[in-house]
Amino acid sequence: MGQPEPSVRATARSLDEGIDWGACQLLVGAPPSIQLSETDDSGLPIEASADSAAADLNAEQATLHGDVDLVRGDTRLQADEVVVNRLTSAVDARGNILLQRPDIRMSGERAEYQLDSRQGRVEQASYRVPAAHARGDAASAELVGPGISRYSDITYSTCQPGDDAWLLSANALEIDQNEGFGTARNATLRFMGAPILYAPWFTFPTDNRRRSGLLVPSVGHTGNTGFDLSVPYYFNLAENYDLTLTPRYMSRRGALLGGEFRFLTRTGRGELKADYLPNDREYGSARGSASLRANAGLAPRLTGALRLNYASDSQYLEDLGSSLAVTSTTHLERAGELRYFGDDWDLLGRVQQYQTIDERIPARNRPYSRLPQLRLDLFKPDGLAGTNYLLDAEYVNFYRDDSVRGHRVQLFPRIGLPLRRSWGYIEPRVGAHFVSYMLTDQIEGLDDSPSSLAGTFSLDGGLYFDRGMNYFGNAATQTLEPRLYYLYVPRVDQDDQPVFDTGVFDFNFDNLFRENRFNGPDRFGDANQLTLALTSRVFSDQSGAELLRAS
Repeated sequence: MGQPEPSVRATARSLDEGIDWGACQLLVGAPPSIQLSETDDSGLPIEASADSAAADLNAEQATLHGDVDLVRGDTRLQADEVVVNRLTSAVDARGNILLQRPDIRMSGERAEYQLDSRQGRVEQASYRVPAAHARGDAASAELVGPGISRYSDITYSTCQPGDDAWLLSANALEIDQNEGFGTARNATLRFMGAPILYAPWFTFPTDNRRRSGLLVPSVGHTGNTGFDLSVPYYFNLAENYDLTLTPRYMSRRGALLGGEFRFLTRTGRGELKADYLPNDREYGSARGSASLRANAGLAPRLTGALRLNYASDSQYLEDLGSSLAVTSTTHLERAGELRYFGDDWDLLGRVQQYQTIDERIPARNRPYSRLPQLRLDLFKPDGLAGTNYLLDAEYVNFYRDDSVRGHRVQLFPRIGLPLRRSWGYIEPRVGAHFVSYMLTDQIEGLDDSPSSLAGTFSLDGGLYFDRGMNYFGNAATQTLEPRLYYLYVPRVDQDDQPVFDTGVFDFNFDNLFRENRFNGPDRFGDANQLTLALTSRVFSDQSGAELLRAS
């Protein structure tokens, strides 16, 4: 097969010019909605150019031949041959047609178009809808009005030309960009060439406005589920709440129904999710899961949160979870909390329990319940003589079956004296970490009311140097920031203290400058250490954005 003619290649390039094909998804409204209005071009002149032209004065028509380019207002028509009726503004075009308007682009071999009414028809059309990032082919395409087009024997996709990963084919399709949806009849949805869904009629969004309709199906295959198909349907119930129902078919396990209800109130928001499988053929019984997350502003400075999670059995998430993060979950949280924010402090009250999903985890390694937890965090800058005050205070009642349990009180006051200049800073800080317990079922031979007190001293200092530089052709500033951090904490006996919720921080750069290498109050690490660090950053002089950081 020979190479296409230059005019054909130019038509293909113009058809796709400026369209972002980054999201290869079919039935989602990723692009923003557009506002289309009735444009009156009837009073505007017709501008035309061609290799040759002939006029029939009796019939009041003009015929143009060879690379015809006709423009009126925001409409442009290119073709090999164009006949224009100067009385009716009707246009008949043939050969390598490219019709362009802000809302639509079409190519084909023959077109009829009315310049005044902006209505027309293109045979054997390829089309593009720039605002929807959509494309396809049709036996015929009809322009009904601004933003509205109809097609017969059509394909539709939002994948780039040449990539038909997602493809919709239908006997008929209407795209209404004013309302932001498409309506297909006798439609088949294909994924990687394989048909996965047939519908005699359905609608789908073409922009990001909320409306009821089918969303992108999910298709896969795993050892746990076999062939796995999910077809979500979105219900736009009201401005402040909506519902998504997702029927899911798994060849090895059966049919599952999932739902997600989202709501927004004047003071908060939340979402309720649930899945139910009435008869798991592999497991032998009904299975399900549910979760509720809600946050609310209850009063000025007072917020509340609720997090509830449930699974019917220990293998549910592993068998039916939809992602690696879900299937690897070992515990499900159930918690409610209130938080009050003061000017320099905040107070948290919380109750928290966990459902252990992985039954292989021994009881001694499962998380404790907090029934309840009360925590006060205070940071008071600009205190006496430039000092700042910090306080971490907490009370928790820990509970776990067949384990050491009880009450813990922690107090960690600190006072620092930050001295800052444009060229650097230094901040000495002293503190005292106190923790005390009242325990039940303590290990025999250990104190059931242990406590410990550890003093702390730290010295943090750094310098700032900077210079101008050229960063890939743009003006920038590079800094050099040496930092020194000294920490001293004497060793204290903590052997009688249980470990309720404490571990060691992961090693990273920021954790080199912590007062405690442990992430909870049950242990406070002794230290007599000096840390030296060097950081260099690059900032844009124009925007102030940080472009590069190395430490």
